[in-house]
Amino acid sequence: MGYNSHSLSFGLVLSQVDPQLPSVVLAVLLLIFLAITAILLCSKTRFYRSLLKDYKEGCYEALMKTVEARNHVTEGHANRMQEMVSILAAASGCTDKEIHDLRLLAQFHDIGKIGIPDHILSKPGPLNEEEYCIMQRHCAIGYRIALSAPDLTHIADWILKHHERWNGKGYPLGLKESEIPLACRILAVADAYDAMTSDRPYRKAMDPEKAVNELIINAGTQFDPDLVILFISCREKLNNIVF
Repeated sequence: MGYNSHSLSFGLVLSQVDPQLPSVVLAVLLLIFLAITAILLCSKTRFYRSLLKDYKEGCYEALMKTVEARNHVTEGHANRMQEMVSILAAASGCTDKEIHDLRLLAQFHDIGKIGIPDHILSKPGPLNEEEYCIMQRHCAIGYRIALSAPDLTHIADWILKHHERWNGKGYPLGLKESEIPLACRILAVADAYDAMTSDRPYRKAMDPEKAVNELIINAGTQFDPDLVILFISCREKLNNIVF
């Protein structure tokens, strides 16, 4: 895929972003687009690749800070997620390369929420049917953003599928059991635990033991039951992560 196709696909992403989003969000997206474009244009020049590396990483970091702030995710969520998926992936027998990619997924899985309106992301109560349908779009939006970013292309499929459930009642594809990539199944357990044990504007953090019990209750429906057992067996290592 060359420069023109990357530019076109990212342009399609921008065209589907809600026009009511804060201008700073759109500005961050534009910065990323400009960084990717510049890197692609200069890809044959080692000096410029090195020069632009920090700029590109800064754009990605700014984007994720924006997503976290708009989604009311607690500070340190991305770092905790990366550590948790690393522990689970290693216990599952994943290779170093697979663990590296999983850490990337942990950092960018919710990147598509940049395209979800604030009133839905920050709603203090349950979403209605229409709002829930809009929220579900973040997987596809994130997938398209990842395809437009050379460093994320290889995890785009995981970003698309990270809300699938073991019983096939997830979204957007309704995949079940082993149809769901292992990376997504690992992320689902780690993300749910971190969400339950973190404060949100509309609720206080759940006690860790109660959160583990919720994982057990939902094993075989929402979560891969083997991974829930693995999570429990790794509790000593997981407890070393600061929540």
